[in-house]
Amino acid sequence: GASLTRHPVVALAATMTAPPEVDIPVAETSARGWTECVLEFKNRPALSSVEVWVFRRRARAEFERLMHLRINGGYPPGGEDGDRPVDFVSAGVSVECRDRAVDANLVCSQCVRVLTGGAYGNGGIAVPAYPPKPQVLDCLDLSRAVAVEQGKREDGSPLIVQLTETSFCNTVRVRG
Repeated sequence: GASLTRHPVVALAATMTAPPEVDIPVAETSARGWTECVLEFKNRPALSSVEVWVFRRRARAEFERLMHLRINGGYPPGGEDGDRPVDFVSAGVSVECRDRAVDANLVCSQCVRVLTGGAYGNGGIAVPAYPPKPQVLDCLDLSRAVAVEQGKREDGSPLIVQLTETSFCNTVRVRG
């Protein structure tokens, strides 16, 4: 079975006037395995027509968000997640996903993070990992929730919002 890595939690003194940035790994409760999705792009040259994405099973909804950002050019507002499926057919993309075992030997040609919350709102933004994370475990370990200060309230106290980062490993480089 997969081993669970535990990260220590540090408590800070209660006398601080504003909460510090919190760096807590996203819970691993349903992440015993991974999901692998193979995308085939009909409108790309053969050498760049396939992408293979690997991510933690619990990140499936965020993978849908990544696909909206990459294929549909954005994430549609409103409604429930199921109400906004990615239109793969009109984009000329076929997709097949399956559960897969954890494989620490996979290499990421791209490690991409989807950032949501805070200034990014529900739509989010996709950014490459920097510095690059070619090892799959290093890439997927970038997923986390972070509390950040985003301005001040009327009373002068800090406005703290949650920023969620979810990472994905593209194991096949796409040229083009």
